[in-house]
Amino acid sequence: MKILVVDDDSSKLEIIRNVVNASLDSVQIDHSATAFDALSAIAHNRYDLLLLDILLPWRENNPPEAKSSFQLLSYVNELHPQNWPGSILGITAEAESKESNSIAFENFGVAIWVVNSVESKWKEQLRNLLQVLKYSASTKSTIEQIHCCVINALDIEAQGVACAWSSAFGSWTLFGGIGRVRNAIYKDISIANVTLDRMGPVCASLATQLAVSQLNPSILLMTGICGGISGECDLGDVVVAQTSWEWQTGKWDKHGQFRSAPEQERVHPRLLLAAKNINEVQLAGFWASFKGLKPPNAPRLHFAPMASGSSVVAADGMTQIIRQQHRKVIGIDMESSGFYFAARSSGGAITPALCVKAVSDLADASKSDIYHQYCSELSAFIASLICDEYFSDPS
Repeated sequence: MKILVVDDDSSKLEIIRNVVNASLDSVQIDHSATAFDALSAIAHNRYDLLLLDILLPWRENNPPEAKSSFQLLSYVNELHPQNWPGSILGITAEAESKESNSIAFENFGVAIWVVNSVESKWKEQLRNLLQVLKYSASTKSTIEQIHCCVINALDIEAQGVACAWSSAFGSWTLFGGIGRVRNAIYKDISIANVTLDRMGPVCASLATQLAVSQLNPSILLMTGICGGISGECDLGDVVVAQTSWEWQTGKWDKHGQFRSAPEQERVHPRLLLAAKNINEVQLAGFWASFKGLKPPNAPRLHFAPMASGSSVVAADGMTQIIRQQHRKVIGIDMESSGFYFAARSSGGAITPALCVKAVSDLADASKSDIYHQYCSELSAFIASLICDEYFSDPS
C-alpha cells in the first residue's frame, strides 16, 4: 500500500507515520511539504490514500492557506483516473480550521479529520480505514476493471442504454439477488449495465455498493426517467443531478408538521465538467433523429439539485414540500441519493458518479408514461456522451 501525506508540520507527519506503521506490515509512506510537490508526486504515482493538510503552502516559503489545498484538489481532478488516489482525507490540527473549511472540502467529496497528539478518535478511524483499503485492494486486484457501470431502475431504461451505446450486450445474469447485469465493449470502453429488481434509494444504494466491489468501475452513471418541477423545466428536458438528497428524511413533530433534515450528496466535479461540454447541437440532433413519440421541442440540459425518495410523487402539494427543502430543485426521482451515497462511501474510496435523468412527467396528478421510451433513450444518450468525453482525455 502507498500513502502520501501532504503536510508542512513534521510533528503531525510523525504521529501519522507511527499509527500507519503499527497498523500495516507493508506500506510505503511518501511525504510532501507543499501542494506543488504533492501534485508532482500524485502525477507519477498511484496512491491508495492521500492525507492532505487543509492549510498548505503552495511552494516553499509561501504562507499556508486553504487555497493551496483547493487548487491541488482541482488539479488532481484533471489527472487521468489511473493517477487518482484511492481515497482522500483532509487533516488539520485545529477543530476551528475544520469547521471553517468543511463545506468547501465536501464539494470535492473530501471529509476532514482533526489530527493531533491530543485527539485519539482519528487514530482508530485511520486504523479502520487502512484495513478497509487493504481489503479493497486485495479484492480489486483479482477483478478485471470495468470502465463504466450504468445503473437503471426500470427495464425500459436499460433498453435506452442498449440503444445509446449501439453495442451488442451479452446475456443478463443475476446480480447479487437485487438485479441483473450484462456487459459490452464500445469503442474499446468496457460497459456494465446493472438493472435493479425494484425502484427506490435502498435498492439503488445496495446495487451501487455491489457494483463498486464486484465490477471495480472507473466511473458510475445512472440514467433513466424522473419527475420535473412545473415551471422550471419542460417534458423531455434532462436533469444532471449536481446534488441529491432523500427528501423524506426528517421527523413529524407533535403538531403533525414534517421537519425535514436532508443530507445532500454531491457529484464528482470531473464528471460534471464532462457533462457541461455537451452542447445544444447534440441535444437537437437526438431529438430530430428520434422516431418514436416525443415532446414538441428539443431538450434542454439542466444542472440542478434532484430530490430523491422511496415514494412516487404525483401531487402538487408534495412538490411544494420538496421545493421548501431546496429552492433550486428541478428533478425528483427514487434512486439518485442512494446511488450517490454508495458511490461516495463504498470501500473507503470515492468512485466518480453522476446521475443523468430525463423529465417524463411533472410530478403531479397528470403523470403519464407516454414519453418513457424517449426519456430513457435520451438520458442514456447523454450518459454515453459524458462517458466518451471522460475517457477521451489522455491527460
